Amino acid sequence: MSEALDESAREPAWRLVVRRAHSGDTAALRHLYGQLIPEERPDPDAMAALLDTLAGAPDNRLLVGLVDGTVVATCQLVLYDNPVRVPHRKAIVDSVVVDAAWRGLGIGHRLVARACAELETEGCRVIGVSAGYERATGHRLYEGAGFVRYGYHFLRKTEGSGKP
Repeated sequence: MSEALDESAREPAWRLVVRRAHSGDTAALRHLYGQLIPEERPDPDAMAALLDTLAGAPDNRLLVGLVDGTVVATCQLVLYDNPVRVPHRKAIVDSVVVDAAWRGLGIGHRLVARACAELETEGCRVIGVSAGYERATGHRLYEGAGFVRYGYHFLRKTEGSGKP
């Protein structure tokens, strides 16, 4: 076990509560996503409507991590059936963000571990996650959470889209 994992396994002074996001989290999520991709500024009303839709979606979940009632982290879980893996499902953990003021404390590790445990209990046998080449901190987080580098991830922009 790596030193970073040993440290995150110790009981911290704070308690991370993980729940599904809802429209009341719109401002906090816009703040977090602004740290992930500053050039993307989603419309608050459109985001709130989407959050309410996702709150009841079984296969597309947006989770938030809270410390003392404040949203400090988020990630999205997308589950899907894949004929290659039948009867097991696949999933993607996407848009993992920990607020800059809370980074380095094990919050990302705990959030991703909780997400993976939830996905495993629902029959997912393959869980993927992506990170940009320049996001070395994210690479360490995912490797520390048991992910291994595998293949390549390709994106295709469609007409009218910005940076993927």
